[in-house]
Amino acid sequence: MPPLTPIDTPLVLIHGHPFDHTMWTPQIEAFSPARRVVAPDLRGYGRTPTTPAVTRFADFAADLEALLDELEVETFVLAGLSMGGQIAMDCYSRFGERVRGLVLADTFPAADTPEAARTRNETADRLLREGMRGYADEVLERMVAPYADPQVKAHVHRMMTATDPGSAAAALRARAQRPDYTHLLTKVTVPALVVVGAD
Repeated sequence: MPPLTPIDTPLVLIHGHPFDHTMWTPQIEAFSPARRVVAPDLRGYGRTPTTPAVTRFADFAADLEALLDELEVETFVLAGLSMGGQIAMDCYSRFGERVRGLVLADTFPAADTPEAARTRNETADRLLREGMRGYADEVLERMVAPYADPQVKAHVHRMMTATDPGSAAAALRARAQRPDYTHLLTKVTVPALVVVGAD
């Protein structure tokens, strides 16, 4: 087992869908006094350009690798939530030698079943037709616990409605065709934390 990561190892945070880097604000505030925190907006989310939209997780991973190269972040602890966790797994498969620790939060490694992939593609079609608001209204209670602070709920809703529908649809299609990372996880050699919320 490798030694625990030193406190000065940068922390890279990958947000979920359909959010942006501001979902990590509490973690950025908690960790940034002690270590460098990199929390980018994925392509098509937040303040990043909406085109060309990402259609493969490998594209997200390549974007992140290029950003870390530009920032001269050689090694880091990598954390991702939901889709961000799946992208973190893709990153580990491509440049795992740079990862010193892995945090997978509310995510899963298996590829979509045909039924799940069909549902994602149907949702993508809906977002392109209708935009994000109706979808955000419907899924909000699945994104946050029923007892969550109203400000948290409002923030989650704002992130969802601010996301470009084309980018959200493209990412859903990318999720529908992502590879199975189950075997990859058996090869993880760095300290890892798997976090799953009770609700």
